[in-house]
Amino acid sequence: MGGRITDEPAIVAAVENLAKYKQGQSLEPVSGVPVDVRQATSMERIRASQPGLCVRIAAATRPEATIPSFEGEQSDFSEEPTAESFSG
Repeated sequence: MGGRITDEPAIVAAVENLAKYKQGQSLEPVSGVPVDVRQATSMERIRASQPGLCVRIAAATRPEATIPSFEGEQSDFSEEPTAESFSG
């Protein structure tokens, strides 16, 4: 939490523009699980906005340069995350 690795499980929300997000917004815990917000990497932003391009880049790069996918992961930069983004 707060940019530090801890043993505490957390939901990690990667946002397109962390500076914009930090302007007074915060996320409440979801079902008691804290939510940590971080800046999305360039590849995460491409994966969310242009999935086909992301596949082509991943095919042309070294395996360690690709980003993993996780079960239940959601990529949507159309709006800032809310608690509802994680319910389901």
